[in-house]
Amino acid sequence: MRIAQITDLHMRHHLPGRSAENIRRSRLMVDLFPRALQAAREMEVDLVAVTGDLLDAPDWLTERLVGFEYDDTEPWHAAAREDYALLKQLLDDSGLRYTVLPGNHDDESQMWDVFDASDNIFDVAGHRVVRFCDREAEGHM
Repeated sequence: MRIAQITDLHMRHHLPGRSAENIRRSRLMVDLFPRALQAAREMEVDLVAVTGDLLDAPDWLTERLVGFEYDDTEPWHAAAREDYALLKQLLDDSGLRYTVLPGNHDDESQMWDVFDASDNIFDVAGHRVVRFCDREAEGHM
């Protein structure tokens, strides 16, 4: 079985602002991600695994900053949903079998509204694939 793993897109298209890390190409992912999927098609992979940090949601949006509250998060959640929907459309249009996993920069409440949270066990190229989410703990463990 051939697997292509793509990780840490940190995309921001509808989400406002930019990544706190200048090295991330968050705003370029809409153009770069389809190129990666095309490369996966050319390599004739059986599965594309997008393994975390699909988006670059701010820490305060995913409630990881203790004691920090933002008055109105819904516009941010809506933008995250739109970005996840865009990524899902790109993946669906690729014709490739894929699975996604959340990372610590993902807004999971919105991610699972777009992607199928129940697609955890499936067969690909004669192999059983089991997807599970291993949550990050304190100290990035």
